[in-house]
Amino acid sequence: MIAYEPPHRLVLSWNPTREQDRPRTEVEVTFTDEGGKTLVELEHRGWERLGEHASEARQGYADGWKSVLEGYAEKASE
Repeated sequence: MIAYEPPHRLVLSWNPTREQDRPRTEVEVTFTDEGGKTLVELEHRGWERLGEHASEARQGYADGWKSVLEGYAEKASE
């Protein structure tokens, strides 16, 4: 974990591949109170650390994070 500042944000080191020896990216999740509701924003950065594999890995996560966040939103609204 890089930063943990409840209830506002969380930043963690993330391995976007199955290969353990690859460089890691960073995922930052922020939580903002918006009048009784919480805005959750996710930024996944540091792709340039992956060199020639950056574009392929980033595209996979562009699709993947969307479904993860949609599932989170569904559970949060129950």
